[in-house]
Amino acid sequence: MQKIIHLLFLSIILFSCKNYNNTLKEYLQSVKNSDFKKGYDLLSSYDKSYISYEEYAKNQSSFVVKYITKRMKYKILSSTLSETKNTVTIEAEISQINLVKLYDLLPQLLKTNISEKEVNFLLDKNWHIVKYLYNHSKTNYKLIYENNNWYIFLDFARKQTIDSLLKDGEYFYKNYNYQKSLEAYQKIANYDTNNIEAVNNIFKIEEKLSYIKDFIIFSYKINQNNQLNIKIKNRGTLLLKNIMINISFFDKNNDLIQNQNQQIVGNNSQITELGYKEEKELEIQIPPIYNKIECEVVGVEF
Repeated sequence: MQKIIHLLFLSIILFSCKNYNNTLKEYLQSVKNSDFKKGYDLLSSYDKSYISYEEYAKNQSSFVVKYITKRMKYKILSSTLSETKNTVTIEAEISQINLVKLYDLLPQLLKTNISEKEVNFLLDKNWHIVKYLYNHSKTNYKLIYENNNWYIFLDFARKQTIDSLLKDGEYFYKNYNYQKSLEAYQKIANYDTNNIEAVNNIFKIEEKLSYIKDFIIFSYKINQNNQLNIKIKNRGTLLLKNIMINISFFDKNNDLIQNQNQQIVGNNSQITELGYKEEKELEIQIPPIYNKIECEVVGVEF
C-alpha cells in the first residue's frame, strides 16, 4: 500500500513537471506585460515572505524599466530537474536593453518628474541607437514545486544584500571613496540590471571619475613654511562648485600616519568655484608630523 501511495505521489509530480516551463513562460510574460499581480502570484511562498505585493509592484513600476521589459525577448533553452523532483533549474536566454549602456540618455531618463509619455518618446526617438544596446545573456531560473504547482524562486532574501550594498555605496560616496562606492553599486547591478538607483549612481560616479581624470590638472609641493602649495586647473566645460582632495601623511618608514580629506574649492574654502579653463593656486597649513605626503583629487561637484 505504501509503495502504491509513493508511486501515485511520484506520478503527480512527474505530470506536473510538464508545466514548469509554462510557469516560467507565464512569469516572463507577466514581466513583459507589467502584470504585477500575475507575476507576484507566481512567486514562491519563500519569496512572498520577504517581499510584499506593494514592494514587488513598486520595484517593477519605473517607466524606464517598463519600457525595457516590454521589449524583452526570451527563449527557454534547457531544464534540469532535481533528484527529489521538487525543484527545477531552467536555463533561458534573455535579451533586453542594457540600462547601463544608455549613459547618454540617463540624465534625462532618470529625472524624478519625468512622465511615462516622455520616457517612451525619448527612447523611441533614439531607437536607432537603443536597438543596438540589447544585452543577450543566459539566466538560470529556479522553480519550486509546492501546493501541487510550480512557483518561481527569485530569492528575494538577496534584497537584504542589496539594501546593505546601497548603504555601503552611499557611505563610500559621501566620504569621497568613489571607487569603493562604484564597486558596491556595480554588485547591485549584477544582482538586478534594472535597479534604477544603482544604475543612476554608477553613471554619476563614472562621470565624476572621468572628469577628474581627463579635465582636472592638479599639482602640489611643500614650501619652506611647511605649507602645502596647490595648483589646480579646470580644463573641462563644467563649473566646479566643490573639489575635495585627500592628503596622506607618511613617516620615515613609509608607514601611513594620517589620512584626511580637505576641501579646496567650495563655500568653506579659499576658492568658492572653479570655472572653464580657470586656474587657481592656494596654500594649506599642514602639521609637521610627516616624512612625505601624497595628495590626489577624490571628489567633485558640478
